[in-house]
Amino acid sequence: MRLFVAVDLPEDIKNRMQKLTQPVRGVRWQDPDQYHLTLRFIGKTTSAVRERVEDELLSVDAPSFEMELEGTGRFPEKGYPRVIWVGVRENEQLYELQEKIEHACRRAGIEPENRPFKAHITLGKASGASKEEVLSFIEDHRQFGTEKIPVDEFVLYQSILGSDGAVHKPVRTMPLDEKA
Repeated sequence: MRLFVAVDLPEDIKNRMQKLTQPVRGVRWQDPDQYHLTLRFIGKTTSAVRERVEDELLSVDAPSFEMELEGTGRFPEKGYPRVIWVGVRENEQLYELQEKIEHACRRAGIEPENRPFKAHITLGKASGASKEEVLSFIEDHRQFGTEKIPVDEFVLYQSILGSDGAVHKPVRTMPLDEKA
């Protein structure tokens, strides 16, 4: 099974993000049900490893907090764009939570992540799209932003690959501590 850890988004925020999407040849937009903020992609594991990961994630001690979405961008930042995303305003508590989740995964025997964490929500994936059209889309939506979004839990997901893309199935929801 393929696993990842993420923060879900409220439906109204997902709807606002979906309204950003517009026809761009060569871009496959994500279904709003797939919008989430990945904190740690774990990858393919066994049931035994999933249980260890779940146990370690339950021990993560972090406070609830708020975050704001801000702007649009792409990966990679140079060269041909492959991913179009909505960003997250700099947020120390989010990065601290991500670091605690990374440590929990390592304690469960998962190899360390080899890329630095970049908080984002994937809007779409580009394949054969015009670089100019993608950059124009990003520029047109650079001012996108949201009000504060409460984050009071994170979720361990199973990602099931199918012919129409991945389906994300919640395995376990982990609550964060109430704000002090």
